[in-house]
Amino acid sequence: MESGATMSDSGENQSDVENRSDRSDSLQYRCIVPPKIDPSGLDFLDMTGEYLLCLMHSQNIPEDASYGWSLRGGRMKSSLAIPPLTKDLAQVLIDADSIQRRVDELARQINQDYADCTGTLILVGVLKGSFIFTADLCRKLTVPHVVDFIALSSYGKTGDQQSANVRLLMDTRENMEDRHVLIIEDILDSGNTLDYLIRNFKTRRPASVKTAVLLDKPDRRVVPVHIDYVGFEIPDVWVVGYGLDYAERYRTLPYIAEMYPVK
Repeated sequence: MESGATMSDSGENQSDVENRSDRSDSLQYRCIVPPKIDPSGLDFLDMTGEYLLCLMHSQNIPEDASYGWSLRGGRMKSSLAIPPLTKDLAQVLIDADSIQRRVDELARQINQDYADCTGTLILVGVLKGSFIFTADLCRKLTVPHVVDFIALSSYGKTGDQQSANVRLLMDTRENMEDRHVLIIEDILDSGNTLDYLIRNFKTRRPASVKTAVLLDKPDRRVVPVHIDYVGFEIPDVWVVGYGLDYAERYRTLPYIAEMYPVK
């Protein structure tokens, strides 16, 4: 053993342990071994992008395989599709990083717009689809606020139809009179649900009613509805993830994925 070197409790050279630790800390993301690569011996260790590419090439796996990975600057970056897409899902429409960046931007805009308002802002999340969006958004707000929820029904049991007849399943608990209200919706397509909510809340004499919508499908609009804060405009495709579901599936995916049409 070299002079000055010490042994760790496991019997390893201490300098080797420290060097390995430095290398691991320099990697920003954890490597997840793709299904087609035998993980035996890899022990799911952090590794450089170059080594991962070598493994993929040796297995004839394309670099843009649907594990949703991207390799930038010779480093392994977090997956755009972790967990991987299933056979029901066509593609990742909006990745998790893009969602979080947009939520940050919306929160900054809301903080600025309500900075001079008196009283406590009421955030009303529309269940179930907006619960993740509501949770992420409210934790980034600096203006005084409370969180409330409302549940309505306008979809069929299979989730593929929307009715103009909106039914109230669970009402809010906060008194809205003379207070500012922000409705938080996961997706706006026909506009029936949000139009119903705006009209309903205005009868409760609030100081103001505004809307924040994560996803807007303008091609599906039947009833014109004003959106004050919108996350993303998307095409007329069925989407799941980040709170949105199909028959209660895929709701907790961290990204927004396009789902193949159900036959």
